[in-house]
Amino acid sequence: MAEADAQVSAEERERVQSETLKMVFSLYFRVLKETREDAMLSVILDGIAKFARLINAEFFGDLLEVLREILEGWDEEEATSKPRSNRLRDELVCLNTAFTLLANQGETKIDLSFFINRFYDLLLELSLSPFLMDKPSAEERSLMELIVRIVDAILFSPPTAPPPARILLFYKRLLTCSLNMEEKEAGTFIKLVQRIGRRFEKKVDAMWDTEGAGLGDSQTGRGVRGWELAFLGKYYNSNIRQMSATIWKAAKA
Repeated sequence: MAEADAQVSAEERERVQSETLKMVFSLYFRVLKETREDAMLSVILDGIAKFARLINAEFFGDLLEVLREILEGWDEEEATSKPRSNRLRDELVCLNTAFTLLANQGETKIDLSFFINRFYDLLLELSLSPFLMDKPSAEERSLMELIVRIVDAILFSPPTAPPPARILLFYKRLLTCSLNMEEKEAGTFIKLVQRIGRRFEKKVDAMWDTEGAGLGDSQTGRGVRGWELAFLGKYYNSNIRQMSATIWKAAKA
């Protein structure tokens, strides 16, 4: 009798949890659609990312569409009283939420090129931010932590293998961004470059292809050059110089 009662309690608990989860995500979705209050938006996006693995597939497409509308809405704003540094954080949190949703859907044919291109374009501006390592609170991630998570979602753990051109262009963009940074931030970006080189060794060979025409062909990746290593080799910090030398040595090999 005790075992039977326990089984009923477990089933009831599972039902209540399921209903609670459905109500929470319905609330999240409603807030996303009806408010643009930045403080509230950040909390909602963090909540969605935290529980993304539990989101029902029927919410997935709608959530991505709302996230896209939020990003495009910021582009249309002519003026804002909010500091740009904070807006960068909001955009990264929004992008991280999109990729976290994708990571929990298994193989999917949903096109995330809008979010990937958005992040790619944002990297140069982020590289100029003096707040990359700052954490607003103990619960929130730094901008650099969000960047690393998004790069990981795009290149290292996507549902389908990334195309060679995407690998090469992110490899190049991270190298370029490292030129704008102080040693700690630059070191993190160069470690990402090294990680890409180890994971996709054959794919990044095109970086050193002297026969490629043009610069940064978004379709083939040919013509992209690793000239940043020449500058990083003269970086004021010896660790960065050594890391760049290691990349160059591997490229020549």
